[in-house]
Amino acid sequence: FIPLNDKDSSIPVAIFVYNVKNVTSTPVDVTIFGNLRNSIGDDKTPEGRVNEIQREAGLSGLKFANTKLSDNSPQFGSMALAALWGDVDVKASWAQQSMPWMLWEVKLWEGISQLDELPGEDSSPARTGTVAARAKIPAGETVAIPWLLTWYFPTVEHWKKPQCDCASGCAPETWRNWYASQWRDAWDVARYVAANFRRLHDDTVLFKKTLFSSTLPPYVLDAVSANISILKTTTCLRLTDGTFYAFEGCSGTEGCCEGSCTHVWNYAQTLAYLFPALQRSQREAEYKYAMRDDGFVQFRLPLPLGTPADFQFQPAADGQMGAVMQVYREWLISGDTQWLKGIWPRAKKA
Repeated sequence: FIPLNDKDSSIPVAIFVYNVKNVTSTPVDVTIFGNLRNSIGDDKTPEGRVNEIQREAGLSGLKFANTKLSDNSPQFGSMALAALWGDVDVKASWAQQSMPWMLWEVKLWEGISQLDELPGEDSSPARTGTVAARAKIPAGETVAIPWLLTWYFPTVEHWKKPQCDCASGCAPETWRNWYASQWRDAWDVARYVAANFRRLHDDTVLFKKTLFSSTLPPYVLDAVSANISILKTTTCLRLTDGTFYAFEGCSGTEGCCEGSCTHVWNYAQTLAYLFPALQRSQREAEYKYAMRDDGFVQFRLPLPLGTPADFQFQPAADGQMGAVMQVYREWLISGDTQWLKGIWPRAKKA
C-alpha cells in the first residue's frame, strides 16, 4: 500500500512475515509449513488441476493451475504459495483423502521433516501441496520468514441481468483484469514481489509510520486507517486499461450495486489524495462513457467500457454536481492544467 504508486499497490498478493524468536539458551531448528489446496475450476474440471514445484534463487514454492479451462473462462488462472527463503522443501501434493481438505496423510510430527519432492507436476484433483521453510535460530536471536500468496485470474465476468432466464440466450460480459497486462501468471507475480520485496515493504511501512505519527486524535486515525483498507478489497478493481472501478460494496461472492456509483463514491476522499491518477481515471470514464450530449450523467458506469449507457432513469443530483466539484479538486491536487483543459468541456456540460 504505497501512495502515488498505483502499480505496486495493485499487485495480486498477500504477504505474511513470520517472526520466530528463540527464547532458549541453545540453538533451535524450526520449520514453518504452508499448505494450500488447488481449488481452481469447479467440480466439472477437477482432473485438470496441476501443482507445479517452482524454485528460483531465494524463492521456492508451488504454482497451482488447471489445464482443462479455456483461457477466456473467468475460472481460468493460477495461484502460488511461496517462501522467500533459502532452505525450503516442497511437496507438490498429498494423497487424496475422503475429505480432501484435511491432510490426514501429513502426520505432522511423524516424518514430515522428510518431505520428498514429487515430480514437477501432479494432476490429481483437489490436491493440497505443502511448502516448508526451515531455519536454525541461534540462542536469543529472531528470524523473519516472508511468505507470498499470489493469484492471477485474468478474466472478469459481469452479468448485466442477474435475474434473467438464461434459456433466452443471455450471456455474461467479460474483460481482462488490468493486472493481467502486468504479469503472466501467479508465479510471475511472486517473482516480481520477491525481486522488489524490500522496497515494497519499506515504502508501505513508511506510509504506515507517517500516518500514525500524525497529531490527529487516535479515534480519527483509527477511522481513517480502517476505511482506506476498502481500496484493497474486492469492492474495488481496475478495468483493462487501468481505470479505477468500484462497487458500492461486496458480498463473499460478488459485487453489490455496480458502476462506481457517483452518488456513493462522490463522498470518498481517500483515492483522490493517495492515488490521484486513479481518481482522475474515474472522472474520465464517467464523462466519456456515461454522459449524454445534454450533460446528463448516468450515475452508474456501464460495463464493459464503451457499453451504451441506460438513461431511462433520473440522474443523481449529488453525483452529477459532485463530479464537477471533483474535477476542480483533481486539478488542485495534481496541478495538471492540460488534464483540466481536456476534461473541461464535458465538466462544463455536466
